[in-house]
Amino acid sequence: MTKAHGKHHIALKQEVHLMNGLVVPVLYLRTQHGIRACQSLMDYFLQNPERSIQWMQWRVRAVGFFYDYCQELKANGLFNFKGNEPSLHRKVMRMFLFAFMRGTIDHKTAKDPLKLYWPAATPDVTKRLASALEDFIDFCHVNDLIDKDILQSPERDAMKDEPTTLTFLYRAIKIKQNSFLSHVKNIGQIAQRLERQNRRSIININTETSSPIKTDIRFPQELVAPFFKYGFVKDPDAPLLEDQNDITGKMAALLLFFGGLRMSEPLHLWVNDIVLTSQYGHRVFLRHPEQAETFIIGEKKTREAYLKSLGLQSRRQSQIKSYHAGWKNLAVDQFKTCECFFLHQGASDLFASMYGYYINNYRPKMIATYKSNGNIEHPFLFVSSGFNRVTGESYVGAPYSEAAFDYSWEQALNRVEHAIGEKIPRGKRYGTTKHGGRHFYGGLLSDVNAPPKVIQACLHHGSIESQERYKAPTIDGIQAALNEVRSLVQGIII
Repeated sequence: MTKAHGKHHIALKQEVHLMNGLVVPVLYLRTQHGIRACQSLMDYFLQNPERSIQWMQWRVRAVGFFYDYCQELKANGLFNFKGNEPSLHRKVMRMFLFAFMRGTIDHKTAKDPLKLYWPAATPDVTKRLASALEDFIDFCHVNDLIDKDILQSPERDAMKDEPTTLTFLYRAIKIKQNSFLSHVKNIGQIAQRLERQNRRSIININTETSSPIKTDIRFPQELVAPFFKYGFVKDPDAPLLEDQNDITGKMAALLLFFGGLRMSEPLHLWVNDIVLTSQYGHRVFLRHPEQAETFIIGEKKTREAYLKSLGLQSRRQSQIKSYHAGWKNLAVDQFKTCECFFLHQGASDLFASMYGYYINNYRPKMIATYKSNGNIEHPFLFVSSGFNRVTGESYVGAPYSEAAFDYSWEQALNRVEHAIGEKIPRGKRYGTTKHGGRHFYGGLLSDVNAPPKVIQACLHHGSIESQERYKAPTIDGIQAALNEVRSLVQGIII
């Protein structure tokens, strides 16, 4: 999909000095004083270091594109920024959001008077951009980053540098509240809520349909058995188990379908997060990638500190693409831990048997190769076996990557297609992404009417409300319910 590109701004990912490896996108603006970094945006990110790089990039895009828009309005003489119109700032904001949503190219003339050549964006993307601007300006206001001298000046000169940019945005978003209840002590919270509602009415962006119910389609149940029977078989006649099967991909997939893990969570597992017990056979624990202890006997460091002693970061914090693994906050106990509960005893037994082979035979061999290439042994359970097809760099023994899991998943679907002789549609709408495995797990819990607290514990949700999206009925479930209704009404004559 074509996206808008910066004209008077650029963003570069940079490591922040004295922030222990923190990497943030830095926005550079072309101003009348030369190229300048947007320091206020940097301060915003440093106050929110735990936010994802995508969250930061949305703020960079929002400020950068608004800056570009105003620069081109001025350069092409399309708007009088020095006019006396009281709502000038908000008018520019509306024009910007409309231009971003509809694109800047005239459909009749195929010309762009702004020379930005932005394609049309969806209403949801535009709303997200507007929200990012509002949140950023709230931060600037609270932290006194708005130049009060410029704010009090009647001059409306827009966007010649960072201070005037922030001031213009502030004027565009904020509305002064004049309330006859201002003498009431606790009116502040009400005023803030009303102010927030007013600010977000800068432009009403509506779609033709109502807001969609956010549900994700589960992996098709009829494909689950073929997926695990055929999907990970590489060469059934090979002498070694790892050559017969993609055992890493299969074990990770078992955790999604029958343990309910999110698609990146298996990549955070350490070797000792699978615990063998006499009562349960084995138990799988998810632990916070930085704050949990190592659970290594005799070692009291946090996982973050332990990894640092090896010269590594947490996978959640790392910006190295082949090493990074996403992490969503889970409902954990006082030890920063939660347990993975298997739904299917056969799947649990299969995982346990594969784990025994993996930890005693396959992984040690991969790690030996990894160390022979000058690397230090890491604690992560799953390891890669491939190489970089561009550079030729070996990934053998390195922590299993999201890209490797994606490739394994796609190959598994291809093998199933070949085995059953049918094309399998791909994507979220069909449930055939990795996240469809977790929704298969959550959907089954819902189908059997498991107590909400049990579902919450199994899916590691902080709130019971989070499980609602897993309760979307399947087509078979809808038809079964309709058949029951039909049996009740079949005697009615109309």
